[in-house]
Amino acid sequence: MRYHDKKYFDELNNGDNPIAYILNMPKPDFTKMDQEAKEFEEWIKKEHAKERELLRKLSKQ
Repeated sequence: MRYHDKKYFDELNNGDNPIAYILNMPKPDFTKMDQEAKEFEEWIKKEHAKERELLRKLSKQ
């Protein structure tokens, strides 16, 4: 049976290959995107409330 030793994993994680490149990339910062998503969520709730109110007024006529 074949097994991988420490040298193999060191080369895999720290070598010059695509897997090492992906593993060693810095994690993305999603704080700005999270803030924009929160603002959009609040905005869309307000817009939906306006539309519901308009539909309510139109349905009463």
